[in-house]
This record gives sequence, structure tokens and C-alpha cells, in this order.
Amino acid sequence: MKNTKERKSVSILVDAYFVILLAAFGFVLTMIAEITDRAGGGLSTSQHILFSFFLGFGCLLFGLSRRIAKSKLSRKLILLFVSVIYIFLMIMVYLGMLPFIQIYWMLILCIGYVGGAIYYYVMAEMLQIAHSCVVMLSGVALSYLLQIVMQDLIAKPWVSMTVYILLFVMIIALLFNPPEFAFGEILPFSDNDKMRKQAISQRLKRLVGTAVLMIVSIGIVEMNWGADGVDLAVFYKWPRIGIVIAIVLVGILADRFAWAGVEKLVMLSLIFVFAAVYGPEYSGVRLFIFNFCAGVYNAYLLLGFWTLAPSTGHPDLWASGGRIIAMVETVYFYVVRDVSVSGNYFLVLIQAISVALVIVILHSSLDEIYPKAKDGDALGAFCEKYHFTPRECDVMAAIVSSDETVKVLSAELNISERLFYRYIKQMSEKVGGVDNRNGLVKLYLNSIQREQSTED
Repeated sequence: MKNTKERKSVSILVDAYFVILLAAFGFVLTMIAEITDRAGGGLSTSQHILFSFFLGFGCLLFGLSRRIAKSKLSRKLILLFVSVIYIFLMIMVYLGMLPFIQIYWMLILCIGYVGGAIYYYVMAEMLQIAHSCVVMLSGVALSYLLQIVMQDLIAKPWVSMTVYILLFVMIIALLFNPPEFAFGEILPFSDNDKMRKQAISQRLKRLVGTAVLMIVSIGIVEMNWGADGVDLAVFYKWPRIGIVIAIVLVGILADRFAWAGVEKLVMLSLIFVFAAVYGPEYSGVRLFIFNFCAGVYNAYLLLGFWTLAPSTGHPDLWASGGRIIAMVETVYFYVVRDVSVSGNYFLVLIQAISVALVIVILHSSLDEIYPKAKDGDALGAFCEKYHFTPRECDVMAAIVSSDETVKVLSAELNISERLFYRYIKQMSEKVGGVDNRNGLVKLYLNSIQREQSTED
């Protein structure tokens, strides 16, 4: 009983740690985005579009830096260097020594780099946490909620700069010296299983293709708004709640119905985007719809790559895959803006084609990230029933096929004993009603017996 309470306490601490980390980072990110839009003059300006590019490039720099800096000390020094640049620039802007609009791209690069680190740690841990999709996306949604609630307070320059600097320092502190309970290890990627490697490759193509087409649809909305002008004072207030609802909804669907439920919502949201573009003149409802669709897009990119990255050969890069791919928006914006003629019929055609392609991609026969059981594969059916990831299936196969000690099994899987126990804990929470290795094996054997009894 005592051990159960201790495990629950640690679980709550881990959840709180990542919610706070994601909420703080997301709040700084969304507020800097709003400042950029206000300083630049609107949602379709060059500054607004380049925001996605610099953010993605910052995340990419984090992944690339891990290829160069191999030691923990060197990585911490780089993180410290980035934070010093950010704080220095923020102080210069506050003192009026540097115009924000001229150096905003450097600030966003710093935020992107830190975001890459956060996404990497989130990706490394989220598959070990029960209801991880809801937990992680709750942190993201909270950042937007804070943006809505604190609009008037943040409008004061001295308050905003103080908040941005203090939150950034807190984020760096949480990353620089994280509590031991917060991070586990990533099960190494294996090139030996060709079928699984092919399935992950297909899933990656599916995710990237859908993400690019979603960027096209969202970009079309913003281009249509460019000529008419959107009241930013309204856009960033109550209609913003749409993005909060969408992000939390994606998390619930992902935990309850796996990735298939999220993809159905993606298709639905892309159809709703039409209402955001061609509905009544900038009513609050129209802005709410756009924010909802943008929330689905945002959560889809983040969660899709967070869950996929651990299965790839370069998880530190793919953990930020959503932000990196969003760089496509910049190129797309400039190309389409130049070839578009008067009226928006050309954009309507592009959007219609994009939505059609998304539906085709999501209805194709590509494999999901969760393994599909073959006929007669009892273990595969068991893993599929409880939405075990490929990594968890490896551990489950090990414990049902061998009575060896944890030390032996963890060595065979090339992971630490600590991580082995974390996988057992995660699987136990997914199936419910068991809390150790023996309970999992017993549950599996009982499921086989029930299946055999049904056949007899």
C-alpha cells in the first residue's frame, strides 16, 4: 500500500514538472508571437510568417548541436549561452536600446533552441507516463489560457519584460539541473527489425504529408486575412479559447482512441477551416473556429512527432519535427502570394486540393505507430488491445517468454534495469488492475485461456 502511494506521488510530481515546463515555454512563445504580430502590423506580414521559420530553425539547431556536443557539460554550456543571449536582448529591448522588430528573429531562434530541448525531454518521457497525451497537451493548452487571462497585465512593458525573463530563467533552471525523478532513458532504436523500421518510415511520411497540407490550409486563412485586416485585440482574447479546447481534445482522443481518433478530428477541422476563411466578416465565431482549427494543427504536429520520435534513429531531431516542418509555411507563403491573382479563387482551389489530399493520405493503408496483430498472434493482439507501443511490446515479449531476472532481460534489451521497471510500470497502468511484472504475465496468460475457451 505504501509503495503504491509513493508511486502515485512520484507520478504526480512528474506530471506537474512537464505541465509547468510546457506551460512556461508555451506562454513565452505565444506572447512573443503576439508582440511580433502587433509590431509587424498583422497576421500576414513577413514577420508573422518568418516567425515559424526561425522557431523551426532554432529547434533544428538544438538537434544538430547534439551531434557536435557529445558531453553533458558542453550541452549545458550551449544552453547557458543561448539563455544569456535571450536575456541580454530582452533587457536591451526594455531599455529602448534595440527595436524589437529588428532583433525579434534572434529572440525566436533562442526560444526555438530551448524548445528543441524541451520537446526532446518530453518525447523521451511521455511514453512512460500514464495518460501522457492529456498530461503533455494540458501543459501546452495552459500556455494559451494564460495568454488570454493575462492580456491586460502583460500589456504593460515593464511587467511583460519581467515575466518573459523570469519565465525563461525558470525554464533554463528546470532543464539545466532537472530533478532525478523527471527523466528516464530512451530505449535505443534498432535497425535489425526491417518490418518495424519500414512501418515507422511509412508513418513518418504520412505524418509529414498531412502536416504540410495542414500548413497550406492554415496559411490560406492568414493570406485571406491579410487584405482585410484582423483586429488583433479581438483575435488574442476570448476567441483564443478555441485553441485551448482543441489541444485538450486532441490529447483526450489520443489517449482514448489512439492516433486514429486524432486523424479523424484533423479531417474534420480542415473542413471547418473553410468557415474561418469565407464566413461572416471577422465575427468572434469566425475567429474562434480558426483558433480551434489552428489548435488541432498545433497539437497534431507536436503530439505526432513526440510519439513517433522514440522509434526513429534520430529522436533528438524528430522530437521537434512539427516545428521544423512548419518552416515550409514561410516558403509556401511567399510562393503562393506571388502567383496568386486578384480574388481568392486560386486559394480556394489550393485549399480544396489540400483537404482532398489529406483525406486520401489518412485513409491510405499505411501502418500506424501501434503494431497491428496478425492472425494467430496472441501477444500482438494483447499489445494492440492495450495500445502498447513497439517499445512496450519488446518488454512484454521478454517477460512472457522468459523467467530470467530483470538484470538479464534488461541486458538483452540493451536498457538499464531502472528503465525496464519504468516500462513495467507504464504497461501496468495501461492495463489497470496490476502493478508488477507477474501481474502482467498472469493477465496475458488469462487472456489466452479465455480466447481458447471461446474457441472451444
